[in-house]
Amino acid sequence: RPLEATPAAIRHVKDRYAARKLPLTPARRRLARIPRGATLIENPSGTAPGFWIERPRSRICFLPGVPSECRPMFLASVLPETEKIFPLRRVHTAFWRTFGWGESRLYQEIAPLVARLEKKYPHTFRFGVHISFPCIDLSLEVLERGKRPSQKEIAALTAHIDKTTEQILVTRERKSIPEVVFDLLRNNRLTLSAAESCTGGLLGKTLTDFPGSSHAFVGGVVSYANSAKQQLLGVQKQTLENHGAVSQSAVEEMAQGIRQRLGTDYAIALSGISGPGGGTPDKPVGTIYVAILGPRRSKTLHQVILNGQGSRDQNRVIAMNLALDALRLMILDDLG
Repeated sequence: RPLEATPAAIRHVKDRYAARKLPLTPARRRLARIPRGATLIENPSGTAPGFWIERPRSRICFLPGVPSECRPMFLASVLPETEKIFPLRRVHTAFWRTFGWGESRLYQEIAPLVARLEKKYPHTFRFGVHISFPCIDLSLEVLERGKRPSQKEIAALTAHIDKTTEQILVTRERKSIPEVVFDLLRNNRLTLSAAESCTGGLLGKTLTDFPGSSHAFVGGVVSYANSAKQQLLGVQKQTLENHGAVSQSAVEEMAQGIRQRLGTDYAIALSGISGPGGGTPDKPVGTIYVAILGPRRSKTLHQVILNGQGSRDQNRVIAMNLALDALRLMILDDLG
């Protein structure tokens, strides 16, 4: 089909550039060209619109390839239209977000019961295990059409999953571990500070992504070098010489130092070996130490992430989530 710039498409592109105080040049105007007869799909995050094309027995949608633009367009425009064409009314949904087990181990624990329901109700029962790194999600849907599981069968499966995930469940909502922790801090008027080494400020950055984060996250120190640990956090030189920066003793002193300096309810300290180099036989790549200090008690964790096989970024992300999830459990225990 020939391309043409429709009034709606021109208006969309013009408004997007106007919002950035940029003129609609001829080159930019070309972004408004879509196939003749196509239906415009608004792009709330970018300049290039998407479009639908109607075919005799099909309907095709075209979206920009950039994920930050494609995803909101799909959710806002494509998915609602698809559900009109293929209505799938759900009579029951459930969701679990877990952290700490691998995908295969988690599925093995629930596979027998899930498999029986999938075989018995192939058209109305849906169960999924999905990676939402570094968490594992479980989702359950029961559709209205045709023969479907009874409430008793669903209740039995739900109870089994609840029991199986009791020690690793983060939330029944689609929230990340940092978001769950932030909500927990804010809703209970608690404050947090952080002393980071191997994560390089990732924990502080992630928490301050949430609006109103200053009500919960007071601040932090990125103490990457040993000299920074000593000067900014008061870690003893003897501790670093005797145990090393990646040690239980070091993170305990880091947590104590940041909590004393910022006066927060809770403090987190992290030190580890993110890789790809720097590992030793005693402390391989992926080694992480976490200390959490609260008003009532302290907790220290030691773990080798992904058996030392993770990338530098993976190790940092898992270390941050490991620390925040441990903090979540401590706060819940303190609150009773």
